Amino acid sequence: MANGERPHVGAVANDVLPFGTIVRINGREYVVKDRFGGGYGIERFDIYMDDESSCWEWGRQYITVEIVGAC
Repeated sequence: MANGERPHVGAVANDVLPFGTIVRINGREYVVKDRFGGGYGIERFDIYMDDESSCWEWGRQYITVEIVGAC
């Protein structure tokens, strides 16, 4: 990932928020640790998942993301 860590569950990518920002998505907290690199805005997140089937099941969604704070 862009912050130097290996990908893991609980990490998300966002091109705007600083690394370490905690966000809540569907009741679960994640930490911004990666970038898309495409210059996307604050409205786009990529959630790391362990397996491909989980990714397909989640798909692309339009949901509310709450910025909780920083770690």
